Amino acid sequence: MTADAHRITAVDTHLSMSDHLALSGTTDDRVIEYVDHLHEHFAAPVEIRDGHYAAPLTPGFSATVHAGSVGSLRCPDGAFRAADLAGVEDAV
Repeated sequence: MTADAHRITAVDTHLSMSDHLALSGTTDDRVIEYVDHLHEHFAAPVEIRDGHYAAPLTPGFSATVHAGSVGSLRCPDGAFRAADLAGVEDAV
């Protein structure tokens, strides 16, 4: 998966907050995707508290990826992609 694809999951916090504050007004019976890996690549990773996304403490969309991670996860020539194509486990 590319760094851009992981950024999409980082935005889930904001989607969850928008739903709670502007649409439904509740977290009851609400479900949203949570991807529990590669958080170390984000400057402001998602936080879960009591089974809910925690509101981000920094401005922005929480989708800033560390420069080293962008290079590693870049397709088609990043180190992770090259190792994946070569069949190497735990490339990142």
